[in-house]
Amino acid sequence: MDSHRQNPGFGLLCDAVAYRRLVVVTGSGVSVGLAQQGSDPKSLPTWHSVLTQLRARFAARLGPVAADVDLLLSAQSRAADYLIEAATLIREAVGVSEYRDAIVRLTTAPEDARSPLHDLIEDLEPAGIITFNYDLGHENAYRSRRRDRHRMHRAIYSDERKLRAVLADDFQSRFLLKAHGCISRPKTIVLDRSSYREVMARQLGYRAFAHHVLARFSALIVGFGLSDPDFEDLLQSFETNFGGGVGEHVYIWKRGQRQDEEARALVLRRRYGLVCIFVDSFDDVRTVISDARTHMGKQLRHTIAMTLKRSVDVEEFRQLRRKAHIELGRLSPAGASVAAAALMAAVTDEGNPMLTRAESAYSLGKIRPTPAGVADFLLDAISVKTAPAIVTSTLAALLQLDPPVDDQLIDWTARAAALDAVCREVDRQSEAQPGTGQAPRARKYLEALIARWRATSS
Repeated sequence: MDSHRQNPGFGLLCDAVAYRRLVVVTGSGVSVGLAQQGSDPKSLPTWHSVLTQLRARFAARLGPVAADVDLLLSAQSRAADYLIEAATLIREAVGVSEYRDAIVRLTTAPEDARSPLHDLIEDLEPAGIITFNYDLGHENAYRSRRRDRHRMHRAIYSDERKLRAVLADDFQSRFLLKAHGCISRPKTIVLDRSSYREVMARQLGYRAFAHHVLARFSALIVGFGLSDPDFEDLLQSFETNFGGGVGEHVYIWKRGQRQDEEARALVLRRRYGLVCIFVDSFDDVRTVISDARTHMGKQLRHTIAMTLKRSVDVEEFRQLRRKAHIELGRLSPAGASVAAAALMAAVTDEGNPMLTRAESAYSLGKIRPTPAGVADFLLDAISVKTAPAIVTSTLAALLQLDPPVDDQLIDWTARAAALDAVCREVDRQSEAQPGTGQAPRARKYLEALIARWRATSS
């Protein structure tokens, strides 16, 4: 299934990943597959399932409200209001302490548990995550991937000091905001109508933080159903904070959850600025997220085009090229890999004009962070059969790379030193073809490259 690649929302998502402006907002669907603790583990229940199990557990104590709880839980439309009201009735009947303890038992996963979606989201390297889930799946995925990175700022809706620290740090480190509390802090869990009201009405720091994030970043919203109460809570947050759409945000929904889904998607796009990517199965959700790391959005495609643009107005060309090179230096690791793949393909495409291939090679040196394999590709591209303009541009690109300080640099230096005879021949070819505008500079660049790498490794 690749129809999502033609969806404008997918292009928005790819660019948000590539340009480090992605936040992810997750609902209960992301935690599907997490197991409960115990000798016979089962997947963590949905919110409706939790309430159904609590209804059975506390049946003898519900008294006259039992019929009301049954009515709310059996409604064909599992609307947010119905589930929140059912939760409130159960909590009022049994008391906060027992109610909370029962929810903690039902929603606690084994230590280090995470789902495939948690890992895929982590691979997008978002600026942060806002989750409506209680579990520790995102924390576990972060630890599994980021052992050598800066610590993650974890906060719940009431941690104003921590949220201010994220803002003061200008999002240099990852944040994880748990909008409905955390299983590790049971008293923070949003349980019923009064809890929802407390968060929405009284936690002004949380609302201000969400406002800032949704105005500054592009959100990927995933793991919510069309009738998911947490999704309705998210929409309420949009309405409260913005009164309408702001920015460009993408959400992924599985088809077939309601008959009016296309009309609903239209309303959400116009009212909240949400662009829908419909999928046919839960596996397709994973495919969309995985593909966002390896495909190019409209903005990155434009950046690549500007690095290769030639104009009659030389100064205009230089400004466009300079701006594009700056953008290539600000990419995420995923965006850098996608850009490098596109430029390497342009270098090797013999159907491209020679100057386009040379410019593609030179632009590889501008990409940050430098993807693995770029230096090897550039070194392999230098030969006596390669046009002199491409060789000198390739050497110029190598000069711009941030070299490693390990055995890999020693290998690069040895390979570069072995190219001396090649560069001599390339310079001879340049001298033999006057009027091409290509001065014999290959050996000069090679000597500068070797000197730089040797100085770095010494």
